[in-house]
Amino acid sequence: MLYFSRMQVRFYLGVGEPDAITSTWVHESIHARQPFGSDHEYSTWTGYEEGMTEGLTHRLLISQGVTQVDVSFPFYVTAYEEIARMLGIDVVTLWRGLWRHQSGSVRASFISIVNLTLIQSRRDILTMRQRERLQLATDTLFSTHHRNDRPDRRAIADLLKRVVQ
Repeated sequence: MLYFSRMQVRFYLGVGEPDAITSTWVHESIHARQPFGSDHEYSTWTGYEEGMTEGLTHRLLISQGVTQVDVSFPFYVTAYEEIARMLGIDVVTLWRGLWRHQSGSVRASFISIVNLTLIQSRRDILTMRQRERLQLATDTLFSTHHRNDRPDRRAIADLLKRVVQ
């Protein structure tokens, strides 16, 4: 069940941003796809779940003509976009693969979904060393500490380049 605060709804309507209500609804619906998995994963690496959820939310809203909604968790969304760009895969395909897993278990399935997406894209899978290094890098990028950070696309890309080469 999704619950919307009346005060929040009034606020968004009052400032002329009804699309923010729709965005929140879609975002929370994506979270509610299955029963929640691990509290530990979510509390330590919020970005795996929130980046995937917000990325899918934003792309879905854009596809429906909604363009005036800010991206929540922009650092995490940018990290996913840079991971996909660096690996030569479609970020939405990656997010859709991760979406099939419970909230709180996205990190646990991340590397296997990356490799599956690489196979689907007719690209080489990651070596064991690349998998280990990518997991370490994404654990850093998707750490809860970055929850409110503004993204620096070049710094994220530089980190990923050093790790996966």
